[in-house]
Amino acid sequence: LLAEFDPDKRPALETGAAAAALGELGYEEAVPVLVKAFERMADQGFSHGNADAPAAAARAEVLSALSRLGGPQANAAVRRGLLDSDAGVQRSALAAVQTLKEKESFLFVERLAGSADDDTARAAYLALGALGGPDAERILRFGLKASGARRASAACGLMAMGESAGELALDGFFEEEADP
Repeated sequence: LLAEFDPDKRPALETGAAAAALGELGYEEAVPVLVKAFERMADQGFSHGNADAPAAAARAEVLSALSRLGGPQANAAVRRGLLDSDAGVQRSALAAVQTLKEKESFLFVERLAGSADDDTARAAYLALGALGGPDAERILRFGLKASGARRASAACGLMAMGESAGELALDGFFEEEADP
């Protein structure tokens, strides 16, 4: 599988499926190959404006595989994924940060917590909870002032840190969600 892994010779969907398989198999020797493939795909996506949905999905699958395999090279690719212009790739990178607890990505995650895309902001709150620390707590406590699912994600992030979300997080949340 690894010998045949070449995103330049395969359609994006096949590349994503092969990356997922390598990650599921836990094949750590695949990390350098996956990182190189991600970098090539990210460069191509950047030059084409990331408009190709299958290519973006393949980049997200590669990041997901790297999150299962870990290591310094994987961490660097994850940080680059946080800068991708595709929200799905960003969310995959945020999930990888959450899994790997990749501390060097904190500033990128902090930026994504303010994303206009609700799903991305919620994923960033969860990643901040996994990263922990006083700065993450400060951002998450600020997130408790948001409404709806963003507030719930900020509360989950705090709880992942072992912090009390307090009544502010959930007080009135269910009533608010129930209002049409």
